[in-house]
Order: sequence, then structure tokens, then C-alpha cells
Amino acid sequence: MSVIDKIKELLEFSHYTKQEQIIVGVQHAIEDKIIAYGDLLPSVNKLAEELNMARETIVKAYSSLKDRGIIESKHGVGYFLTTTTSIQKLSIALILYSFNSFQEEFYKIFHKTLGENYNIDVFFHHNNLDIYQSIFSQIKGKYGYFVVAPIQGKSKKELGIKLPGNKTLVIDRYENFGSKASYITQEFEKATDRILTDLLSTIKKFENVILFYKEDSDHPKDIKKSFESFCQTNTIKYNIAEEYLPHSVSKNTIYITINDSDLWSILRDCKFQQLKLGEDVGILSHNDTPVKEIYEDGISTISTDFKKMALLAAEHIINRNKVEMIVDTKLFRRSSL
Repeated sequence: MSVIDKIKELLEFSHYTKQEQIIVGVQHAIEDKIIAYGDLLPSVNKLAEELNMARETIVKAYSSLKDRGIIESKHGVGYFLTTTTSIQKLSIALILYSFNSFQEEFYKIFHKTLGENYNIDVFFHHNNLDIYQSIFSQIKGKYGYFVVAPIQGKSKKELGIKLPGNKTLVIDRYENFGSKASYITQEFEKATDRILTDLLSTIKKFENVILFYKEDSDHPKDIKKSFESFCQTNTIKYNIAEEYLPHSVSKNTIYITINDSDLWSILRDCKFQQLKLGEDVGILSHNDTPVKEIYEDGISTISTDFKKMALLAAEHIINRNKVEMIVDTKLFRRSSL
């Protein structure tokens, strides 16, 4: 890979002028350590020949890089690199589901760990396929790194998404973005079975277990799959409902929520009917938050460590190391179950 190769990667992106393609290509070459301090850049004539561009365009691009303190020129020698950084901050496209509490926590740690040398633009797809594809159309070729919380069941290849694998990090839910892409994600099927098995003796004290799960949502499919298998294996009476209906809370029932709006509705009705959490009603929620930790002596949760995921993601981008990691999912057991 050469400086010219990095510039050629940008030729298909019409939103860049030819001058910008040269400037950004040189910056990408610096970021990827293709060129180092003191290295000579391709001559104006060489670029004109390889890229089929006017010499005037290339001279203007090199002049802009000189003005930014990135390169210098010596008469009779050519242009050479005078810095080990591209001056321009590395731009990162961070693609998330929505700005809920735990993804907000991810963003705060991710941003703080990266520091001032990185620009982060955040996009939300809300598990909407049209928005998801539109985002990739917008960001194509405009960023130096891509951090993606993908829509489950929709692979990069299937959607025609083209991202550089060595500059792509998949977070939260795993989807295949190619062999060169890194990932730091959760695992749901085995984790759900393991945690429910740990709670088996408590679960059997109740008459029924209800999981609130929406098929057309971002709810992980493996949670439902594992829940059904667990209940059938252990002969536990269960139901799966799309959402909690207000005022329908029942004694001797465990409620497992993924969406926090279901959780708060159940808690409100329990309080109104004076039902004691952990005795009259059991509650197990997904994705831990500080509020769940302190409410009524605590809501039991199944959760990964989003702070750890954010820290690992930031360190990956700083160090540019290939990473393939599953962040542990844990049970935070409190008074509600």
C-alpha cells in the first residue's frame, strides 16, 4: 500500500474534489503509518500520471498540506513529510441504536478515553433498515474509522455496505463485517441460559414467567430463543408478550423486561397494588443503570459492562490492534428477584 493507493481509494467518492482526494489520501497514509517523518511524497509529475489529474490540481493540494505544516518542499528534491501526525483529527463515525441510558454511558467513556485527538460524529439508526442504509451512504469515504452497533440479522454483504475492514469495529451485537473487521460485542444465548439456570431455584417459587419481547424491534433474538429453551427444559410455565399492558400485574409472576418502558409500568402498578418486589412479584431487567441499582433496594438485571466495552473500543482505535472479543454478561442480583 502506497500514498498513491490511499488517494486512489477516494477517487470513487464524488463528494471530494480532486484536490481534497489528494489531501485526505495523504492524511490517511500518515494515519496508517504508510509514510513517516522525512519520507518523500510522490512527485507532481508522478501523481499527474498515475491519477490522470492536472499538475495544477496536485500543486494546489500540496500547497494546502504545506500551509497546514504537514509537508515541506526542497528545490530540486521534492515534497517530504515534516510531521508524524496528519494534524487533522481522526474522524470517527459512531453508529448506535438510539441514545438510551446505557448507550449514552458507552459514548461518554468512549469520548473521554479517546481525548481531543479524535472527532466523533454520532448517528442513530433506531433499528430502522432504511435509516441504517442511509447512514452508510452518508458516511462512505468521509471518516477514518467506523464503529458500528449493527442491526441484527443484516450482514454487511447482504446490505451492500462497503467499509474498509481494517478501519471498522463492530460493537454491542455481532454481525459479520468481513474478516479484517474487529468486534467487541455481547453474547446472548449462552449468557441468558447460564443466568436463568443460576436463578432456577428462585424461579420455581413463582407460578409463571413472562418475557416481554418484540419481534420487530432491536431485541436480541437469542434472548427469546434461550428463554424458551430454558423454560421447556425445566418445565416452567411461561409466556412471551410484546409489551406490558397497564394494570395487568399479577402476583406469583416473574417479569423479564428488555425495554425499560415495560419495567417502569410494572413497577408503577406494583407500587399502586402494594405488591412486594421479590416476594409477590419477581422482576429481572436487561441493561443495568444506576437507577435500577437504587430503586426499591434494587432491580435485578442481566447486563454487560458497557463501560468496559467503551474503554476497549477506544483503546482499539488508539492502538490499531485487531480485536475479537466478547464482553461478559453478568447477573446483578438485587431485591426484585
